[in-house]
Amino acid sequence: MGYACTPSTTNPDRHYCAPGCTANAQCSGGRVCNPGLGTCDDPFTGTLGGTCQRFDPSTCPGGTCLSERSSGFPGAYCSYAGCSATEACPSAGVCLARPGAVSICLRACTSNADCPTGGYACRHSNPADAASAMACVPACTADT
Repeated sequence: MGYACTPSTTNPDRHYCAPGCTANAQCSGGRVCNPGLGTCDDPFTGTLGGTCQRFDPSTCPGGTCLSERSSGFPGAYCSYAGCSATEACPSAGVCLARPGAVSICLRACTSNADCPTGGYACRHSNPADAASAMACVPACTADT
């Protein structure tokens, strides 16, 4: 993650880990701050839920390509990492909190027709909360 050793304003001799950037002004070269990760990145111009190739950043510009092997997303799924309750997703996406991992933005939906074909369904972003936002997620129902 993009953290920096930062001196405390009340105790300058003490330091703590803080996000490396918190605003776009801290980034250069056309890059923007992703405060959720604390990193200066290319702006997200990808398509949430679009097809991408894990090792070709041009297929998900400014985003993260989730593969089936590494993340369980069939084919590959363009997402944006680093969202939170205070950092909204680009393209009106839905932030999916993942315990022990970085939160990611997924394509919002109202029906299965809004999702990529080939293994995706429109479901609640939090299966335990029927009021949670709807997002395109892997449609598997069993390990097989």
